[in-house]
Amino acid sequence: MQHTEKNNLPSSREEKSGFTLLLSTVLESIKKTILVARKMVNASYTTSCLNQAYQELGLLLMDAIKRKEIVWDNPHVCEIVKNIDRYNVDLHVFEEQIRRIKSGSLHNKL
Repeated sequence: MQHTEKNNLPSSREEKSGFTLLLSTVLESIKKTILVARKMVNASYTTSCLNQAYQELGLLLMDAIKRKEIVWDNPHVCEIVKNIDRYNVDLHVFEEQIRRIKSGSLHNKL
């Protein structure tokens, strides 16, 4: 390391070289971070699309099972269908309770 005689500090050329190295390291890190962020956004979007496709398939299958177009003799499927039916009933009950609360009919059983 070359120092100037006056104040024993690194020379201007060494300062520029060190700064350039630091700057290039920081820029490379920023580029990688941006690339990772883009990939994460794309992965999140793809995951959302996949989830939507599974949901659509599930709704179609559930409808076909209810109409007896598909007979799926699987205990796990039967349990899932029962759960879905129970959740739908529960949601209807909640909706009715909310409607009563909004209309001021709090004296009715909730």
